[in-house]
Amino acid sequence: MFVAHLPAGYLLSKYFESKSKRKKISWRLFLTFGLIGSILPDLDLLYFYLIDGHQHQHHSYWTHIPIYWVFLYTFFASVFILKKNKHMLFITTFIFIDVMLHIILDTVAGGIMWSYPINTQYFSFFSVLPQYNWWVLNFIFHWTFLFEVVIIIFAFIIFKASEIKTSNTLNTLNSEA
Repeated sequence: MFVAHLPAGYLLSKYFESKSKRKKISWRLFLTFGLIGSILPDLDLLYFYLIDGHQHQHHSYWTHIPIYWVFLYTFFASVFILKKNKHMLFITTFIFIDVMLHIILDTVAGGIMWSYPINTQYFSFFSVLPQYNWWVLNFIFHWTFLFEVVIIIFAFIIFKASEIKTSNTLNTLNSEA
């Protein structure tokens, strides 16, 4: 996945918003956590570009290895369960789900070490072969990029529909006042 992580995180957040019975949560805050979770694994790009000097494949860093996120989630979830903090447990769980969505989406055309530490083999559904000098073009001109385009368009449609619904609700409230 190249550019659709945020739109996919937005779609997941909107889905959970529509299904949730938790009305005490600020959905703007929830959406913010969802969007952060959807790009959290790509924080390794800072290290990749600023420190590592492109020495390793960006999906080889711990932020793209699922088992590390499972351990982090288990730790924080356990803390919040022990403290009986259901609100933070809910947010932590949602961030974890968004992180895993990111990693699953990266598995479409990028390699992920799903069986690490047993095996360091990268797994991907489809291979993007290098055909262009600039690596970005290899992903943009690969047919799997259409999957990203669909996610972006769908997220835009849901966003606009949500915006229209909010605007109509505000207009109704204003006319009643």
